[in-house]
Amino acid sequence: MLREVGYTGMCSLEHERNMKDPLQGIAESIGYFRGVIATTSGK
Repeated sequence: MLREVGYTGMCSLEHERNMKDPLQGIAESIGYFRGVIATTSGK
């Protein structure tokens, strides 16, 4: 998706340090990434 809109920078996801309950951190990372995609696509 980022390539389709011509984004040439870097994009990375954080891993969750709380391995006993990683789902909250994973959900935040996915939500943030979706926001980046929506913003860079102009939607």
